[in-house]
Amino acid sequence: MSVLSKVALFLLLTLAAAGCDRGVTKGKPLADYIGPDALVIGLSSYTIVTKTNQDGRDIPGFVIDGVRIIRDRKDLEAAHCLTYGILPGTAIRDVVTRGLLEGLFWEQVNERRQGMGSAIYLLHRAPVVFVKVDDMGRIRDYETKRGAHFTISVNTNEFSKKWSLEKPDEHQKVSGLRLPASARVIAIQQPTNSARGYSDWTMECDAPDHFELPPLRIPMPVIYLTNANATAKTLIEAATHKKITSVDKTFASSWETNGFIFQGFVVTSSNAEFLHVKQFSK
Repeated sequence: MSVLSKVALFLLLTLAAAGCDRGVTKGKPLADYIGPDALVIGLSSYTIVTKTNQDGRDIPGFVIDGVRIIRDRKDLEAAHCLTYGILPGTAIRDVVTRGLLEGLFWEQVNERRQGMGSAIYLLHRAPVVFVKVDDMGRIRDYETKRGAHFTISVNTNEFSKKWSLEKPDEHQKVSGLRLPASARVIAIQQPTNSARGYSDWTMECDAPDHFELPPLRIPMPVIYLTNANATAKTLIEAATHKKITSVDKTFASSWETNGFIFQGFVVTSSNAEFLHVKQFSK
């Protein structure tokens, strides 16, 4: 390799390593990094570990303990962590990495799983900027590490929170449903086929609040009419990874509005009620 080639390679590697923490600045408030282009997590500790792949190569990755998802300034104020992780980037693989990590987090929250969960594996080494903050929430130090696998445990304080993955207002507007005040989105699947415009989402509300569905106005597949109880319970448990142990009642309906066809399933338990909705373009 020529001297020029070596210099070019060195510059490329330097830029690649620096690019992932571009914009992270000492003295800057951590809250400034909360947004759509980065995932911010609070944590108790992190360790870099290696796993040997099928080719005999050691691949670095992360074991992160006590994870909390920081979605807004309110979450940040409640976290009280001294160390945080920032997963930056707008490239598709960066977005996918954040989605996988969030999915791992929500799965463990829904299952109330303590300790380390199962690992996720990537085809690339994702950057994580680990930052330490002062008492004012400003970054006082940071380091960037890369890894191709993640294993996390969730801070158990997250289990008692009543999470909403999205604001219910948009779903209320599109579906025409009147949602109770305690309604929150606990599972959602983005459209999997834009041509069909299909998506589904699940909500939960606290007793004595209830979900109300419009009267059945269009035919539904037979399975939903003859097996509504088992279907509704199965759909909601699969979507939320929650086990519904006691079922007081279930009901289902279907309706059309705003250019969509909706199928809704409600399961009522002793202390909560669940709503699962399938949404199709007409």
